[in-house]
Order: sequence, then structure tokens, then C-alpha cells
Amino acid sequence: MLHGKEIAAEIVKNRSWESFPENAAKYDADFPEKGEPALCDIVSFKSGHGFGYVIIHHFLNRVGKGKTFVITPPSPYGTKLFDRLVAEGVLIQEPDTNDPEYPHRFRVMKDLMENLAAYASPGNRGPFMYSAMGITPEVT
Repeated sequence: MLHGKEIAAEIVKNRSWESFPENAAKYDADFPEKGEPALCDIVSFKSGHGFGYVIIHHFLNRVGKGKTFVITPPSPYGTKLFDRLVAEGVLIQEPDTNDPEYPHRFRVMKDLMENLAAYASPGNRGPFMYSAMGITPEVT
């Protein structure tokens, strides 16, 4: 089975999301005509493979660099994922909203293809080697 880094490398190489396996991860999001996009849920079907980290880049790419989005209260794994994206400089956390359904707001700060390329690069052994959902460390 491929891991997130290998899938990310294919996505970057082809500049296309078609190589992302449908049975690996998905997300539930709303992109209203007016207002901010809203991320409701990310589901990774293979914990420890890094698919959640890759698939959130698809959502963030749709949001667009420099734009904001809101999220529902995240699970503990989702919190780790967003903490990681903030630590990497992919996102910055904006002031919280007054909406209890979507209380948290973030702004996309990086080019997502560049960030995926860095994630997929050989030898990337930085402090964020945990899988996207923070479940299991990668073992190489």
C-alpha cells in the first residue's frame, strides 16, 4: 500500500489530484456562494499512512492561498492536524467566530503544491513525521 508521501509525490508530479486513491481519505466541506468555505470532517481510512494530511491539501487548494475558511470543532486527531499545519506555516489561525457550529477560522498561507512537494521530498525527516492524523509515527 502506498503512503501519503508517495501519493503526494504523484499529485505534485502530475499537478493533478486524480492519483489520490478514492478509498484512502475524504472530507466533507461546504463552499457557499457567499461566505467562507467550511470544513466539517476529514476521514482517513488507513491510519498511519498520511492520507489525511494529503487530502486536506486538496481542500486548502480549493479555498485558495490568502483566503479564510471555518471548521467545526475538531476531534483530538483533527486538532493535531491543524496544529501541525499552523506549525509548518501552511495556515495561521484567525480570531474565532461567534458561530458555535463553526467556531474556528484559519487562513491559507502557503502554495499547497509547494508544500506537498516538500512533504514528499526524499529525506524529509523533520519533526512532523507523524501521520496526518497523529495516530502512528511512520517507520522507515
